[in-house]
Amino acid sequence: MRGTSYSRRIVIFMESHLDEYDYYNFSHTATSLSRSRKGKTKKEASLNTNKPVPAGHERKVVIKLKNSERKRKEERNLHS
Repeated sequence: MRGTSYSRRIVIFMESHLDEYDYYNFSHTATSLSRSRKGKTKKEASLNTNKPVPAGHERKVVIKLKNSERKRKEERNLHS
C-alpha cells in the first residue's frame, strides 16, 4: 500500500469490507426522492401521517356551533 494516496486506501478498505446493502445505505437516493418527507423513508413518513377520524369533520362542526352561538348572542344583544 505504499505510494497509494489516502483516498485510494479508503476506497480499497470500503471495497473489501462493505457489501451492496452498505452502499445502498450510503446512497442518498433512499431518502432524497421526495422533499416533503424531510429525510424519512416512505414507510416512516406513512406511519406519521394524520390518522382518519371516524367521527368525520369534527373541527368543522365545532367551528359552526361556536359561530352560531356567537351570532345568537350578538342578535340577543342587538334586540335588548
